[in-house]
Amino acid sequence: MNPQREIVHRLRRRAAQVLRPLGRWDKCKRMVRWDAIASALARTIPGDLADLDLDHVRALAHFDLTQDAQVIDAFSLANLQWLRAGTNRRKGARG
Repeated sequence: MNPQREIVHRLRRRAAQVLRPLGRWDKCKRMVRWDAIASALARTIPGDLADLDLDHVRALAHFDLTQDAQVIDAFSLANLQWLRAGTNRRKGARG
């Protein structure tokens, strides 16, 4: 899988995990510009993609994901960064 496709896959999988329980995935999956975000992130991959996680700078738990604007902000390029997988998992929802 090419890096951009892998990034889209990761982002959409995480979004679905948090938005499906709220009944918002079907609507929100069309609101976020997944390909544009993934294209920008693919240009900044700092190593082997397999060793990296996409981290939300401000944790998803800090957004009101029942609001469209908050969903867009939560998954925006400005709220995403690359972290080593172990670092991201230790960080949890503290961001």
